[in-house]
Parts: sequence; C-alpha cells; structure tokens
Amino acid sequence: MQQSTRLLALGLLISSSLGLPACGDKGGNPQPTLPPPTQPAPQGQKATLIGQIQPAGAITLITATNAGGGSITATPTSDGSYSFPDLPLGPYTLSFTPATGYVAPPNQAITLVAGGTSVMALTVPPLPKPPAQKALVTGEIKPANAITLVTATNAAGARVTATPTSAGTYRFPELEVGTYTLAFTPAVGYVAPANQAVSHTAAGTTVPLLTVGAAASSLSYLVDGVTVTPAYRFGMPLSIWYATEGAAPATPSFSYSRPGRLRWVPIRH
Repeated sequence: MQQSTRLLALGLLISSSLGLPACGDKGGNPQPTLPPPTQPAPQGQKATLIGQIQPAGAITLITATNAGGGSITATPTSDGSYSFPDLPLGPYTLSFTPATGYVAPPNQAITLVAGGTSVMALTVPPLPKPPAQKALVTGEIKPANAITLVTATNAAGARVTATPTSAGTYRFPELEVGTYTLAFTPAVGYVAPANQAVSHTAAGTTVPLLTVGAAASSLSYLVDGVTVTPAYRFGMPLSIWYATEGAAPATPSFSYSRPGRLRWVPIRH
C-alpha cells in the first residue's frame, strides 16, 4: 500500500513538471485571463463649453440641456461669443433662441470633455423677406399742361417717374407699398409746386388734386405807344380789353374792327 501511494505521488510530480493537465481539468484547456475592470469616470469633474454666433446679435439665448433634462443658459456677448464655465462633463443638447428677423437654427448635440469643448461657429440666416406688395398710385394736375414730369422717390432713395397725360392725370402702376415723396417738374410759365409726401397702401393711393400756379411775368408790351405789363393766367398773357368803338379805350389796345362789340385783343410777343 505504501508503495502504491509513493508511485501515485511520483506520477503527479512528473505530470506537473511536464505541463500536463491535472486530473480535475477535464477539458484540458488553460483558463482565460480576464481584463482588469473598467475604471468609472471621475465624479465632479468640470470644464468650459465655448462657442461663437455669426452674425453677432442673431441669437439672444443659448440653452444647454444635459442627459438628465437639467438645463443652464448663456447670453452671447456683443461679439457673438458665449461660454458655459464649470459645466459637468458629459453629453449636452444646445438650443438657440433667435433674435427678431432671424431663423431659429437646429439644436446641436455636443459632448463636453475634460479640458473643455469648443463648439463649431454657428451661422444664423435671416428670415426671408416676404414678397413686396404693390398697388396703383394715381393723381391729377390742373391745368393739364402745367407739369411735364412727376417723380416718386421712396425712403431708400429709389426713383420712378410718370408723365401726365393731355388731360392732366398721371399714374404709377405696380408701385411698392411704402412712403414716397412726389416732386413735380413745371412747364414753362408755371411755378414749381411743393413736394408731396404720400403714404402708399396695398389698397392703392389717390393723390389729392394738384393745382399749379402760373409764374409771374416781367414782360411788357408797347401798345398804342404805352408800355403795358399784362396779367397772366395759367402761364399765358391775358388779352387787353377795350371799350366799344367811339369810346375811349379802358386800357391801351391794338386797333380793332367790327365796332360796337366788346373784344379781347390777344397780346403777341
């Protein structure tokens, strides 16, 4: 018995030295080596999140929301930059509140890492302008030939012109809605009227009737040896009236015919 025990011990010793599997290892394979456990992220570590808005003033507020739903806000500076200092590390969603006249940009998903994170510059587009409303502007001038051109100038300085018809009416079709100044170019013998301010609406605008005065004349005429400066009306010299034949003329006049009738004698230059 003792001899058998000694033989078994000797066999185990030889097997161990040769690297053979032990009797308890039925599969005959070595046990795998397990990797070391993953170390958790440091608790309480913080960093700064920074970004830039273009153009400055396009965004009024930035909101950073973490995975748990907690949020914090930042207001951009006058140059469009913003920052979230001492922010816990991790994922965030950035949302942006646009200023008036700008499009709200889409949210941004970012991850704040140790050492800080710089967000790519965000360019915010302006809202598209609505189509310009247009309508008709009409007006009338008395007398009809007193104005040769009407000019409408908008607030930006853009001009458009219209020529009055023989009846004295003028029109600006399809003129954009807004504020305009109307200026008038007088014909010879007429006074240039004052400009008119017009608020043009989408319903169309009718400018009040404009009456144009005649220019004063310094021309004089020699009639029957007397120097006469006739009155003017609508830019044309009035005729000189004289009495019936055989009576003294009320004013100096040209020779006349067909006695016994009151007449207007036209003045000729």
